Amino acid sequence: MKNIVVLLACVFVVKVAGHSWVSCTDYTEKNGATWDQAKCRGFPRSAERFANRQGVFGVDTGYDFTPSENQACKTARDDVTQYSTSHPMAVYYPGQEVVFVHPTKNHVADIRCTNKFIPDRANKILMGARNAPGDVSLSQFREVADLGVSPHGNGVPDRVTTQYPKPGYQNAPRFCENTDKAMATGAFTLPGGLRPGRYTFVWLWEFNEGQFYSSCWEADVVATRAERDNRLTQQGSNTGDASSNPEPSNPGSASSGPTSEVSPDDSGETGMNMGEERRSLTVQYTQEWPGGAQGRIRLPNSRRTLSNWRVEVQFPCPELDFNVWNAESDSSSGMMSHGLYVLRQSEGWMLNKDHIGFTVHRAPSCDFEANDIDATLVSM
Repeated sequence: MKNIVVLLACVFVVKVAGHSWVSCTDYTEKNGATWDQAKCRGFPRSAERFANRQGVFGVDTGYDFTPSENQACKTARDDVTQYSTSHPMAVYYPGQEVVFVHPTKNHVADIRCTNKFIPDRANKILMGARNAPGDVSLSQFREVADLGVSPHGNGVPDRVTTQYPKPGYQNAPRFCENTDKAMATGAFTLPGGLRPGRYTFVWLWEFNEGQFYSSCWEADVVATRAERDNRLTQQGSNTGDASSNPEPSNPGSASSGPTSEVSPDDSGETGMNMGEERRSLTVQYTQEWPGGAQGRIRLPNSRRTLSNWRVEVQFPCPELDFNVWNAESDSSSGMMSHGLYVLRQSEGWMLNKDHIGFTVHRAPSCDFEANDIDATLVSM
């Protein structure tokens, strides 16, 4: 575990309303999309007051906090009064993958509803000493996990901002449904050799450069998973480790993102979202010339049995002219401004074709190959 003194050199107290906090410290769904208070088995300090499980998720009650060296946590530690039967302290075991939850508070770079320049600079999980009697200074906590940062900024392709799960703060698959109160999750793994006892944990998030926010919680670490499950049963909580959210990495059909290539007759799928099935398609150039190309998007025979489907084509950049045959474009100007095109086969004769033909003319600043084009068959 690394000391965080280097991080502390950048910390200064700047209070900005509407930033984030941890709402749950042991959630039973990894990469989840919608808050379900029944899935939360552990809570941060003072959650009953500031982040009540019965309330509306993500409501700003002043729970966000900017830490300083002498005060790492918003409220002083009191294990008796800051946890309750309805908002219990977390129970972990060594080696457990822990999932925690926080609201997004509008701070996600997703080109469908915000922009790609919303920052995420650091996400750390810190841990205090075993059985410490009270709070300590921030520099006395040790780093146990670096959760990474979410992709953002000028060098990130637009389509990447729509792909989930993400590292760092912005892992919120349904962010665009409620940019203020959408649920985001993070996950970290406890050290396998951690001794049983009570520990204080700190989530430290850097938003803008030098602008830190923290949330604190206590957890009892027990020796084994069986002992953890026994404790959870006694408090009336579900047992078992967190399961993965079965939804796909690209909700809302903004772009398909990079997926493994699937042959036209393969019946496999790349994921599901709100009833949608998505599978990647093969894109080939049949002829190329300076600044342009002609090509094909190969289609699976199985599409003929589907009642509602479309093809989404995402280009690496939007500066292009794109024309198709054997299909019709159903793309809005907003989609095309991001290099995204939606294609449908509305006439019966089109279904007899095994491909969609196209020509594309690229701007000099936007050069790409066929395998840089993401084409996806989306069906209900």
